[in-house]
Amino acid sequence: MFFLFSTDDLFITTFLAFLYTGPESILPIASTFAAIIGFALIVWRRLLAFAARLLALFQRKPNQSTPRQ
Repeated sequence: MFFLFSTDDLFITTFLAFLYTGPESILPIASTFAAIIGFALIVWRRLLAFAARLLALFQRKPNQSTPRQ
């Protein structure tokens, strides 16, 4: 009997059909990703300033005052 597809071809075709993601599933993910990136770009300067303050706080040397007697 002649088959149009072998069993391997049928498996691969079925597997690829399940992997297909259309625009209705990709667009919400892309929108979420764009919103996160947009929010980060809006507050980027403040995030960097906050990180710089934290870094300076931890790198600050203790005061070199004279010891108490």
